[in-house]
Amino acid sequence: MATAAFEASPAVRDYAAGLAWLRVHASRDAVVFADNRSLLLSGIGEARLYYENGVYTARAWQAGPSTDPWPERTALQERLLRRPDEEAVAAARRAVGNAVRLLVVADYVPARIEFGFVLASPGPVPAVRFFPESLFERRFVNGAMQVYEARPTGAGPTGR
Repeated sequence: MATAAFEASPAVRDYAAGLAWLRVHASRDAVVFADNRSLLLSGIGEARLYYENGVYTARAWQAGPSTDPWPERTALQERLLRRPDEEAVAAARRAVGNAVRLLVVADYVPARIEFGFVLASPGPVPAVRFFPESLFERRFVNGAMQVYEARPTGAGPTGR
């Protein structure tokens, strides 16, 4: 009898390593911002996300299909991820509290929901820096994930 074997791609192996890094470095005292609705970061990475996916919430049920149940969270997350500047970081800190470390994950995980299940497939991420060094320290990088930490207010690249 033959058995099925699964050989993970390099991107999947790298992504698993990134999730392991998050479990160790971000599970207790950090909030993560990411453009990833797959539930992998919270479910397997055990990270606390600012806004990952509102689909499975009571507010989503009340809002109805195709309506974002948390537009204010979506707007702030988009602002920080797409136009990262001092004001975006300050707004994110106000939202999560100054005592919490603010992390940003840059990854590529196309995801879709089929029959109530989230199907996700991590892919490669370019080795370029996505967030300004003056505001973010790159804490983890591999072929499928980069993790940045917002520098303390007023701290430049050597301020840590």
